[in-house]
Amino acid sequence: MDFTLPREIEDIRLRTRAFIEEHVLPLEADYPFEETSLFFETGFPKLHFVEHEYSHDWTNWWVPNRACTEAMLRSAGFAIDKRIEEEVYLCRKSERPYAKYGPAAVYPARSPA
Repeated sequence: MDFTLPREIEDIRLRTRAFIEEHVLPLEADYPFEETSLFFETGFPKLHFVEHEYSHDWTNWWVPNRACTEAMLRSAGFAIDKRIEEEVYLCRKSERPYAKYGPAAVYPARSPA
């Protein structure tokens, strides 16, 4: 899966609800650098990289677990209203964490039209 959002999709995110595909471990906001055991917990957010193909599709490079999907949605500025099915979420626009530091996505500069 490619999680890069084109500008058109980001604009839609700001205006609409979204349907997004995908045991969640309750996490603290921060951990000391030495704390690594939580990375091996079943419910820790994980994003698996697929080198070749997954489900006969060479574009399926990334496979998130449920905790990772939910964390990415929150980080992108969505609030999860409901899990409709195992891998389908109903979301709405929400505050984006760390928004005070500026835009989350970086786009190349456009030349003057």
